[in-house]
Amino acid sequence: MERSVAITQSDGILGTPAYLAPEQVDAQQWGEITPLTDVYSLGVMAYEMLVGQLPFEGQLVALLRAHSDTPPPPPDLDEELSEVLLNALTKSPAQRFESAGAMVNALEHVSVRKQDRGVQQLTLGELVMQMHQAYEASEWLRVQMLCLQIIHIERNHTDALRLMAEATQGLQHETDEALTRQWREKQYEDGVRLMADGEWLLAAEAFAEVANSEPAFRDVQVKLAQAREELRLAGLYEKASQAGEAGDLVEAGRAWIDILRDRFDYRSGETVQQMLTTIAPIVTRYDEMIRLFKQQQRDLRSARETINRYRRILACCEGMGTAMEAGEWQQVVEMGETVANLMPTLVITRGLLEQAYKMLGWAHDRISWRTDHKVMVRIPAAEFDFGQVRHKVLVPEVWIDRTLVTNAEYKRFIDANPDYAVPYSSEKMARP
Repeated sequence: MERSVAITQSDGILGTPAYLAPEQVDAQQWGEITPLTDVYSLGVMAYEMLVGQLPFEGQLVALLRAHSDTPPPPPDLDEELSEVLLNALTKSPAQRFESAGAMVNALEHVSVRKQDRGVQQLTLGELVMQMHQAYEASEWLRVQMLCLQIIHIERNHTDALRLMAEATQGLQHETDEALTRQWREKQYEDGVRLMADGEWLLAAEAFAEVANSEPAFRDVQVKLAQAREELRLAGLYEKASQAGEAGDLVEAGRAWIDILRDRFDYRSGETVQQMLTTIAPIVTRYDEMIRLFKQQQRDLRSARETINRYRRILACCEGMGTAMEAGEWQQVVEMGETVANLMPTLVITRGLLEQAYKMLGWAHDRISWRTDHKVMVRIPAAEFDFGQVRHKVLVPEVWIDRTLVTNAEYKRFIDANPDYAVPYSSEKMARP
């Protein structure tokens, strides 16, 4: 007999579920599992062997419901044999054969009657040989059927009883492996679907469960690596987006760069646009920092120049004091003019210079600067008549630069300094 195992699609039944007794499906309705449960399973096996198909077939839910509630279809066999099978497949355990032995006895009686009708039976030796061949080939269902035939001939056949038990375990193991394979297939397909939906974490978990169960299952290792990589990139994308919303452009930029380094076309180029959006204000800030840095450099140079100027002023002032104590008035003049050029607003310097000029015998109303040799002339205070009405105006003492200036140069000065107040420019005429 060919090995018979019912196999359906990924959500169907394989092995043991096709041989479940009603009480295994619905204990509340049919009671607890007892030795009579095995009578039902043996009845299913005998039905399949004799009829050529299982009494119930189909998807898991429909199959379980049929075992619990639907009467088996009458087999196309002689009346006596059909009666034995239908008795074993009775839903209520109390209405079945009282034991597997009673079922075997019933089959034996039918067999004897068939022998009387000239039906040739295999010899015990042939059955034992076929039983061992089926066992070596791990054809567990066929082993069980052959064991039943042997036990029918020799009730206490040692090998048949032992192999019957081992075949039952083999069927259970085979069923467990088939269910595990079915579970792996479902987990794998779930992982593929979750990846298509962008559920990277759930997809990675599904593939990881399959890989832990069977590392070499299809291309699960490749799929697991892909899901984990997508999960990592999605995490970086979320991190970059949150950092950008929080104004942390540097952190956002780092995350965008990490994504683009691994996959430049991530999310159809959207990441590139996000990166450019992040970089633009960073570049603006960089330009502002460069501008501030250059301004600080200019301020620093200006501060250094100011410090150096004050150092020179202090040095000249100290030198003027030393030169005055030593009577070196020429040095006082040179240092004083240097200080006057560096800081014209320093009043004390002019007083010291006038004192030095006097000590050197220079004209009281004339000063000659040693640095540029310009001559300053003192104009004493005097009264002047202004205007046609001739009112007097007292002009205080002033010092004027006698260096020649052309009218063109003076005009350029006035044009460049429009706010410069020309003395007495509102008067029509002035006479000394």
